[in-house]
Amino acid sequence: MYLADTTVVSRTKYPEICGQMEEWLRLSKNLYNAALFRIRQVFTGWNKEKRTDNEEEVFGEVRVMQAAYPHIKVRRVLSYRALEAIMRANRNPDFFAGLPMQTSQRILKEAVTVFKAWLSSLKEFDRAPEKYTGKPRMPKYLKGDRHTFYITNQDAVLYPVYREENCAGTACSEYDGMDLGA
Repeated sequence: MYLADTTVVSRTKYPEICGQMEEWLRLSKNLYNAALFRIRQVFTGWNKEKRTDNEEEVFGEVRVMQAAYPHIKVRRVLSYRALEAIMRANRNPDFFAGLPMQTSQRILKEAVTVFKAWLSSLKEFDRAPEKYTGKPRMPKYLKGDRHTFYITNQDAVLYPVYREENCAGTACSEYDGMDLGA
């Protein structure tokens, strides 16, 4: 069984951690959009004779990935494994932007899951359109500045910080907040 612990981090109590979290929220949004971009371009450009510039760029990345990882098969709908290989083989700056690696991997999995859920809803729409108010649309890019992300205890730990006071030779310290050990 897995246990989860939620920690509320106050901006006034922990400004350094909040600053780091704000940066990671921005990086996670950028990575999600970068992953979704590659998934969408491969999907829309799969059987085309003449691809758009964006599709050609992504298919160029796919060729680089296939040279580096020949055992990974690429299909019209990118799998998590293929997407991660594309990001690694091309040294994608969004993938290696400074997020903890397990967090980056989870964001890629999320983008693949969202896209596959859209395909499932399209199939269901074809079977029973009366269940829907309209045809499901392809997942869109995130517009805000932030995207939710998850951090595992292998990537980051909150450590208590104590400030040493001059206590005339006695061992005393005062609690001074938390530090993020990432």
